Amino acid sequence: MAHLDALRPSLDLLIQGLDTHAAALQRYAGEIEQIQDRQSVLAHQRGDAQILLGNHERQRSNLAVGDGLWLVDQSQVGERSRLDDLIDSDQSILRNCEAQWEDLVAHRRAADSMCAQQLSSVQALGPLAAFTATAIRFDTSTELLSRFATLSSADLQVLLELNPELVGRLQKNPPSAHVVAEWWSALASDQQLALAAGAPEVVGGLDGVPWDVRFSANRANIAAAQDDQDAVVAGLREEISALHAKPNRGDSQAGVALASALAAAIARATTLRDMGSSARQVLLFDPAGNGRYAEVHGTLSAETTNVGIIVNGTTLAMDTVLQYDQRAADFYDKSVAEDTDLVTITWMGTDFPDWETYVTGDIEGMADEGGARLAQFVRGVDEVATVAGQPSPGIGVFLHSAGGLIGGSAEKIGMPADYVVHIESAGAGPGVTSIQDYAEPNKDRFVMTAPGDPIQLTQGTREMGVDPDGLEGVTVLDSGRTATFDPGAHDGVFVRGTDAWNELYDVLTLEGRD
Repeated sequence: MAHLDALRPSLDLLIQGLDTHAAALQRYAGEIEQIQDRQSVLAHQRGDAQILLGNHERQRSNLAVGDGLWLVDQSQVGERSRLDDLIDSDQSILRNCEAQWEDLVAHRRAADSMCAQQLSSVQALGPLAAFTATAIRFDTSTELLSRFATLSSADLQVLLELNPELVGRLQKNPPSAHVVAEWWSALASDQQLALAAGAPEVVGGLDGVPWDVRFSANRANIAAAQDDQDAVVAGLREEISALHAKPNRGDSQAGVALASALAAAIARATTLRDMGSSARQVLLFDPAGNGRYAEVHGTLSAETTNVGIIVNGTTLAMDTVLQYDQRAADFYDKSVAEDTDLVTITWMGTDFPDWETYVTGDIEGMADEGGARLAQFVRGVDEVATVAGQPSPGIGVFLHSAGGLIGGSAEKIGMPADYVVHIESAGAGPGVTSIQDYAEPNKDRFVMTAPGDPIQLTQGTREMGVDPDGLEGVTVLDSGRTATFDPGAHDGVFVRGTDAWNELYDVLTLEGRD
């Protein structure tokens, strides 16, 4: 009761502010309706006057032609005078219409200004009202972050529930990691806590925010996704129970479909529980669609000399990403055993193709969109290291299968990695014919392609780009496999302890690059 009593002044202020906003909007709507009605009348008047003016000018022109042929009758002199008067009248009506139209335009501007002033002058709920009363859609990403910092956790949650598109805007066009890092460090600790608690979906994916804060925020995001998924599973189970309760046990086809959906939902719930483990360091999480996910192995510090970002390929999605993440974990585990300072990152920050995409989908468009996202992510990792006041570690991007297409697209626009490794790659990137198509042609590049991997059949088309093995200056790595038909090589090069795996590990930890 005491808590409710404490909320009452804010609720009264909210009601008062919303009533005032509603009244201002109602007055504005009435004015706009009047302006539009008057503009409609003027438009008709102006149209009629233009038609009459055209007719009268044509009639006057015909008389003038007759004058030139000496065919004019003295009786037509009066007709010319009458037409001249009508033309003057038509033009006067048009000028009057234009003047009234300009007055209406000025009236509209004044009404817009007055309504905006009335809306912004009323505080409906503290800082949140000041925020939502402004044209937030026109704020830059940096301005949005500055506004976020003025809100409490509760207000932030309300704001993002009412305006979920703000999260997408920040994810699509975020400020640079350097700008974000400076902004974050300038915040008071209570502001940082409020942001992390009130907007974890923003903080969890924002390059420049300290990684440990992002890990914590993404644990909250994953927990929320778990709750949503549990609700999906419960709903499907209720539907199946209702179907089975029917005397004829319902439509068997519907039952099969529901059972399939339930199995998929349970599998997703299991994946989310695994992702939510406190042992995982999740740098990026978004369960929508095919999902967005990035996981870090190791700790970025002043001693970090090597960072490997692994971009896998076809069939990579939310339900499979943890299987692929084992590759990054294996490399990191060996570095721990050898006391080598290494950070590995599994990156799935875009939609990856499935098998149908190669036949019916826009593989080139998918690669270009993913390439832009990958370049942005690598730039963020690079800037995080730089703003931490340490020498930037050697950043390598390892591109497997369709990941080669995404990485090739990223290289076309510029990706601040120190070196790039194509592994059983589908191609050097859409439209790539040589290293001159890359923003940095002279970057160190490595390639590993087992001689029997059928992936080579995809290379050389415009959608895939040339065979990475043929790029100028590329260093060819030995896969250790010799079979002429070896489909298992495609993923087999990542089997821990094999010659191929050791070769990749050496490149990742500098020895192979030397």
